Amino acid sequence: MNLPFGLQLKDVIGPIVAIIAAVLSWFSYWRNIRLAKRNANRSIYVDGQKFLIDVCKQLISEPILWCVYDDEPLRNEKVYDINDPVQQAKLRAFAHLHLNMFEIIVNEVPKPAVLGKRTASNVWYDYLGDTLSRSRMIREILDEQASKEIWSDALQREYRRWKQSDRGRRVACSAEGSGN
Repeated sequence: MNLPFGLQLKDVIGPIVAIIAAVLSWFSYWRNIRLAKRNANRSIYVDGQKFLIDVCKQLISEPILWCVYDDEPLRNEKVYDINDPVQQAKLRAFAHLHLNMFEIIVNEVPKPAVLGKRTASNVWYDYLGDTLSRSRMIREILDEQASKEIWSDALQREYRRWKQSDRGRRVACSAEGSGN
């Protein structure tokens, strides 16, 4: 085989093998990065599910905690007493548990997909929005001055985004209209 510039086959094989090795190495690196990201995201979602299981266990052991949500039917029953400081302390603690869970999720999960396919991140952000819409107590905690020192910038940013959303404005208007 005649190669240009007086090169022999043995002179060309080494660089070709090196280029192929570099391309394969880059491809493996890229695949490993994608796999590591996918595993990290999956781990975050699994941890989030563990948080939800803890929340559910709390709700099962102490049903009055459902009253953290404004639309909970137990609020109309005799078991719920808005003037009971122990109940209110439990509800605030439960609200803080929710906020701790959301803070971890908002800080760690990838941003939700804007268009197209819904991801697990979309589900978590929707859950945060639903919780903010349904719980005046959680909103009040986030509005407290001390919250700026307690909760992360990411959670506070999501809360501000929710307040500026159509849903947040509707909730604020209905709260003003009901005198709450």
